[in-house]
Amino acid sequence: MYIEVSIVMSALNELFEHASEAVFGIDENRNIRFWNKSCENLLGLSQKQAIGKTCGELLCGKDLQGNNICSTGCPIAKAPNVHVCDSKFSLVLDSGDNKPMLVAIGSYNINKSFQRNNDDIQVFHSLRPIDNKQPHRKTKIRESESLMA
Repeated sequence: MYIEVSIVMSALNELFEHASEAVFGIDENRNIRFWNKSCENLLGLSQKQAIGKTCGELLCGKDLQGNNICSTGCPIAKAPNVHVCDSKFSLVLDSGDNKPMLVAIGSYNINKSFQRNNDDIQVFHSLRPIDNKQPHRKTKIRESESLMA
C-alpha cells in the first residue's frame, strides 16, 4: 500500500502543479504543504513564503459579511468527512498587494487511506478569482444582440 499511496499523491501533486487554477494543499492542522505556480501568480506569494504557514494566517479569508473564516470558522475544518467537491464557497482574501480579492474556493478532500500521518495533505483547495466588476452574462448577451440589430 505504501507504493500506491506515494504514486497517487505524486500524481495529484503533478496534476495540480500544472493546473491553470491556483491550488494549494493543507494537512489536518491546516498547514500549507503544497502551493502551485498559479497560486504564486494570483496571490503574489512564493511557494517558499507559503509552505509551512497555516492557510488562516496566510490568506486571512473573510466571508462576504467580513467575518473571519480562515480560522476557527473554516467550513472545511468543521466538516472533515466532506467528499470531493462538496465544499464550494466564496471568500475575500488579502492578495499580495494588500487589495481585497473575491475568490471562489473548491475543495478536494483526500481519502484517509492515502494519508500516512498528520502532515500529509488532507485537502486541496482551488482558487478562482471572481471579477465582481464584470457585467452579468445576460447583460452582455443583450448588449451584443442590440449591436447586431
